[in-house]
Amino acid sequence: NDTFAIRLMGELTRRVPGLKTEMAGFKRCVNPTLDRYLHEPCLDDMAMMYSSADFYLSGSRIEGSPLPPLESMACGCIPAVTRIGSEEYLEDEVNGIVLDADKPQEALDRILAVYADDGLRRSLMRNALRTARQRPWSMVCEAFEGMLYAMRS
Repeated sequence: NDTFAIRLMGELTRRVPGLKTEMAGFKRCVNPTLDRYLHEPCLDDMAMMYSSADFYLSGSRIEGSPLPPLESMACGCIPAVTRIGSEEYLEDEVNGIVLDADKPQEALDRILAVYADDGLRRSLMRNALRTARQRPWSMVCEAFEGMLYAMRS
């Protein structure tokens, strides 16, 4: 849900002084509120983006795999995402923030609350990193394979 994410980033930029916004994707995107857009990024680009970010934001309504939030967690980034694709490992206000894409004002308020609370932000980052370390790629692959098999049935 690019519209949700772009609008939310625009509003965050207006409210958080010095905030930098970056986005990556496979569609071409021109948006004056973004500081940078990576078109068709490679894995190294994504790792650099996650590592330099405080939040990974996704308003996804459908997800092909649950990997992007987990990848961001492995880089110490707080996922602020919809429940889609992250339900297996993301705990709201423990290791990330679960957003409702149908409630953009609530999503904005929740992210701003984390920005305002340095202790909470550090705790979420620490717990996100811990979660990623507890989920080795072999476990992630097995879970993804199980999901694919379940879809076939």
